[in-house]
Amino acid sequence: MTGRTKLTNLELDAPGSHKDVSTVLGPDGAEQKIPRSAMPFGRPGHGEFGTYFVACARTPAIPETMPREMFLGGPGSGPDPLLDYSRAVTGSLFLIPSASFWETLPVG
Repeated sequence: MTGRTKLTNLELDAPGSHKDVSTVLGPDGAEQKIPRSAMPFGRPGHGEFGTYFVACARTPAIPETMPREMFLGGPGSGPDPLLDYSRAVTGSLFLIPSASFWETLPVG
């Protein structure tokens, strides 16, 4: 079991599924939701195919926790079953300051 059904593309919310393993919970047990998106890519002549995954959050804690729990497992779960079929090659974390931050900087 990975994360979605093939025919309907509905998320599988079952113990050990991709959604179960990659969902980050806060101290109160509530799901920490973040805007995220994925985009497929491929270089067919080179046998390279995959997904670019982008997540945005107010703090790096959530997007840092997601891959840690996917690879190492979290409380009561093992590694993400999606990793049985895929291999992570790289990753990056970027800081994008808010508009109000830029306004506080001195001019000149």
